[in-house]
Amino acid sequence: MSLNPEQEKAVHCSDGRVLILAGAGSGKTRVIVHRIAHMVRHLGKSPESIIGMTFTNKAAAEMRHRVQEMIGTTAAQKVTLCTFHSFCMQVLRREIHKMGYTRDFSLYDERDMRRLIGSMAREMLNHEGELPSLEPTFAALAQASQQGLKAAEDDEERPWHDNFSKDLYERLQSTLRAYNAVNFDSLITLTIQLFEEHPDTLARYQERYRYIMIDEYQDTNPAQMRLAELLANRHNNLCVVGDDDQSIYGWRGAEIKNILNFKADTSITLEQNYRSTPTILAAANAVIRNNQNRHQKNLWTASQISEPIEVFHALTDTEEAQAVVERIIHFRQDKNLRWNDMAILYRSNAGANGQRETSRPGLPGYRGLSWLRRHRRLWRNARNGRGRDRQRWFGCRPRRRHPYRRNHTGPFNRGRGDSRRSSAHIGSRNPRRRGGRGWHGSRCGRRFGKFLPCIKRAAKTAHFIEQRLHPRPDVWKIGRPERFLGRVGKKEIGHLQGRD
Repeated sequence: MSLNPEQEKAVHCSDGRVLILAGAGSGKTRVIVHRIAHMVRHLGKSPESIIGMTFTNKAAAEMRHRVQEMIGTTAAQKVTLCTFHSFCMQVLRREIHKMGYTRDFSLYDERDMRRLIGSMAREMLNHEGELPSLEPTFAALAQASQQGLKAAEDDEERPWHDNFSKDLYERLQSTLRAYNAVNFDSLITLTIQLFEEHPDTLARYQERYRYIMIDEYQDTNPAQMRLAELLANRHNNLCVVGDDDQSIYGWRGAEIKNILNFKADTSITLEQNYRSTPTILAAANAVIRNNQNRHQKNLWTASQISEPIEVFHALTDTEEAQAVVERIIHFRQDKNLRWNDMAILYRSNAGANGQRETSRPGLPGYRGLSWLRRHRRLWRNARNGRGRDRQRWFGCRPRRRHPYRRNHTGPFNRGRGDSRRSSAHIGSRNPRRRGGRGWHGSRCGRRFGKFLPCIKRAAKTAHFIEQRLHPRPDVWKIGRPERFLGRVGKKEIGHLQGRD
């Protein structure tokens, strides 16, 4: 598919500050990819001087795959396509020693931070029992990290909801520095602090990345906008792509004014839609034009095939679920659609109660989000050093020590009280202690991770012998899986038993 005139204009506008307002389904990823390929193939720009930042690893991987198809693997690997946090992680791994950390710092996720903040709150309040809800405090600290606030800033300019949160935020930064740890939310703010305090480091990255592209710019927060401005301050080649009509992440710190007030030398609007029907676009345009603060745009499509929008109002959730099921069966029988051609969207998990209606004859079973809960359990077990789940996620055992106690619960610690869990103390180095070294605490994890390659090779060998050398099933048999794994500790990988 060739580019339309507006897309062509966006691709060939490579210098200066460019604002690309890309409506839903207008091919913005295609424009970004072709813009990178145009700069490398036709303008002779170095691939190493181009950086594209987005918000998800999936979007970054998709862009990299498309760029690789257009300019080749070698050149595509030199283009930096990553998320904001991934870029900051790479910078900090190289430069964070200038701020008093070491390069092998630990990265704390939300669960780690909640546990650490709870421990610090108990210490500050001198409280041993159950704490009241700290959700307002968590929200205030997260907002401060996302916006790059400092505890010393004036309360009138950057208000805190109470003095306790401000003091806790200040102590939290000192504690993380003492633990040589970094919060996930503070990766960007630490990178900004590094660039502002060390101009020579900033100049080096400005010289390397001369062409900067930001995807989904309407979802950026003040810290992300500040990072982009710092990188583009020398050569001033900043291209931002987004749609103010799709700004939905204000609840997590995104500010729509970043795209509304962007000072652009060239503004390009992509209005041709390649995804939806004319009826859908007409309804969407009629709704969104009521917004007060927005860039004017009117989406359209060249497609002429369209069906009217149907609105159904149900009095109860049971009637709603029954109507959805009847409609699915209608599409299946009359329009010959496959089951995986249809999807049900709902605002909250409470809307999934209609799954009981999908058990009726003629409709496949409802799977819902059980896989999500399952993988969350696997991730929890893996990160706490539990062997099989750890191996499934990581394939190895990375070294990571936590400076505070981890809450070990689950099948490997049932029935054990605080006296046993206390063995996972600060700086524990005894691998025999449950929880020692954080990642290395599980005996099953150590054994399984060590002998898993041998187990796989032995299983393949046994299967080959069974199928090729002795095709008769009554000659050889492989031991039961539990016996197969039970001998791992004794280095007896597997066994073959003969029959008379």
